Amino acid sequence: MSSHPSTNVLLIRHAESRPDPALPESEWPLSERGQLQAHALAQPLATQGIEVLYSSPYRRAIDTVQPFAVAAGLQVRTDACLRERRLTHGFHPDWKRLIEKAWDDLRFALPGCESGLDCQARIRECLDGLVLKNPGRKIAIATHGNAIALYLNSLDKTFGFQGWASLKTPDVFSVDYPSVGDPKWDGAFRMDGV
Repeated sequence: MSSHPSTNVLLIRHAESRPDPALPESEWPLSERGQLQAHALAQPLATQGIEVLYSSPYRRAIDTVQPFAVAAGLQVRTDACLRERRLTHGFHPDWKRLIEKAWDDLRFALPGCESGLDCQARIRECLDGLVLKNPGRKIAIATHGNAIALYLNSLDKTFGFQGWASLKTPDVFSVDYPSVGDPKWDGAFRMDGV
């Protein structure tokens, strides 16, 4: 990555969703609890000095940060590279078993789906690109648990399946992109109210 002013990125895992086998995964809405979580998240995010807001195009990610965006007067910019990893085609009743298998072997992918390594490379390239477009700014990015976990694994190889399993909905992670060198995940970062 080329030199740029130091940039802080907040990675936001979406609030609780309501999977619906009748809908494409990208259209799954937030649950009632998730809607309350999204509204509650707006205040803690308001304390972070966020200047730019990006989201996966998936409905649940956009809806998680929309209350904050409205209150802060920020536009939610969507980027397809922030989408969730395609683990299966459509709804799969045993998706947790599949994800555990996928964490055991990051090269594993069902036909026509995305491996952990492919998702990790995509999300890393995407975040690097967003930082380059917004040097020195505080960026918030709403995305998905598997994508975030795979990105964190690229920074810290000890973050694996158990790390993914411990993610909350919503959850927030802080990554610093220094002016020179590799990004650093602040594992001690906690945001009050989340």
